[in-house]
Amino acid sequence: MNRSTTVGRTRLIALTVVAVAILGIRFVQARMERADVMARRAALLGDLRRLGTAQNGYYARHGEFAATLTEPDLAFSPSPTIVLRFERVAPDAWQGVAHDPELRVAPTSCGVFEGPLAASPHRSLLEASVPGCW
Repeated sequence: MNRSTTVGRTRLIALTVVAVAILGIRFVQARMERADVMARRAALLGDLRRLGTAQNGYYARHGEFAATLTEPDLAFSPSPTIVLRFERVAPDAWQGVAHDPELRVAPTSCGVFEGPLAASPHRSLLEASVPGCW
């Protein structure tokens, strides 16, 4: 074998190794991004479940749902990265919508409601007390 053939094969092997390494890195990055999205969405749903539990406790003590998140007896605050819009629709109905500004993959908003279907913040939520995303 001559020297130029050996150098050519060495370069080809080196390029192949680099290409495989880049693909491996891209694969790991994609997995990490997917895990981040799943964790953020789980936090949204978890906060909405906690809000539902807090609201049910408030209702049991006061006979109506809390009107604001700052009610002293509600004992709820959302996770640090989550923006939560909440409103009491009626004394026996409320809705909450959670959004994480850093979540860039749809669905990016999740919500929950309690009371009649008219209290639902989104047409995809058809059952009270069951959080969902859209």
